Amino acid sequence: MKRQCPTARNIVRLNVGGQLFQTSRETLSRSAFFTPLFEFGGGGDQDAGGNIFVDRSPHLFNILLECWRTSLRPQQHTISQLKPQLLAECKFFVADEAEARIAGSTCDSD
Repeated sequence: MKRQCPTARNIVRLNVGGQLFQTSRETLSRSAFFTPLFEFGGGGDQDAGGNIFVDRSPHLFNILLECWRTSLRPQQHTISQLKPQLLAECKFFVADEAEARIAGSTCDSD
């Protein structure tokens, strides 16, 4: 099945802790944090450029974003170094699937 290219309407621009990110609504749908922003038409807090602003660590967000994009667990050395912080971010973003992967509650084939 051929994957569709995201349209401008489906591209989301985020400012997380001062770092800009672009991703799709589909990717962010893996986090319940973003659901009300999309369902109710509100963009949440926005920076001067109109990007959705989230006052969190851009480094940790980048790791979670990659987890949401790939459905894979972060590399083991990343988990070893940052597990408590990543789990806290999963709770903040209501990202239960990513939290289970990071906590080790998923199958070994991740």
